[in-house]
Amino acid sequence: EFVLLNPDSSKNLTFEESYKVDDEDGGRAAHCVLKPFLSRTYSEEAYKDEGFIKDDTITVEVRFWIDHMEGIKILPRFDFTDSNDPRHDITLSIEGEKIYASQAAILAANSPFFNSLFYGDFKEKNKEEIELNDIDREEFLELLHVIYPSRKPIRGDSAEYLLKLGDRFQIVNLIDSVEKFLINYNRSLSDMHVLRIADKYNLHALMERCLSNFETMEDFKSIEESSIFEDLSPKTSSSLLASRQFLSN
Repeated sequence: EFVLLNPDSSKNLTFEESYKVDDEDGGRAAHCVLKPFLSRTYSEEAYKDEGFIKDDTITVEVRFWIDHMEGIKILPRFDFTDSNDPRHDITLSIEGEKIYASQAAILAANSPFFNSLFYGDFKEKNKEEIELNDIDREEFLELLHVIYPSRKPIRGDSAEYLLKLGDRFQIVNLIDSVEKFLINYNRSLSDMHVLRIADKYNLHALMERCLSNFETMEDFKSIEESSIFEDLSPKTSSSLLASRQFLSN
């Protein structure tokens, strides 16, 4: 419904139309409908005479009613900093600030660490507030947004610290998701950096992807001469040497 507003509300013009739009057309729908409506209703001079145009501006109020949607998921939203959220049942303290873990059973279901902390025979389970040390608060909030049903996407700049937290809290599903993300992520992270990540967190599929990218003797030489090589596990170092030997043959 389009309402062309007039200072005298009794002169408002209303136009209704039904359209089927997809995600690409939705942003243009209002313009496509409004333009023919304006052109066939009044001339520009008539709009001015009737008071619809002021300072070369026309004001239109648009209302949308959605009768049916397909392929669009409305995910739940969580604000872990809101103490008034009725779903919150566990309070965590990180860097001296509180985080309110809504539906803590979700966190426990993803993490054996938190399952034991919340429901095991630990003194913390009876505390009103549980302190977590040596954690960056913003990184932990990002972790919650990724593993909760809101399912925030993993990003290139969050992947490594999500792996670190996933490893610390034994969140296997998160580690698998980050590994799949890195296998398909082709920006900003060098192969050697990703190799170090794969080695550190024992990510076999990601390791294979990295090794497949080293195709020349120069590639292997650059790894062996880098500072990263010294930090690799004996197993990964052996795999690199074996791949180099295979290439040389």
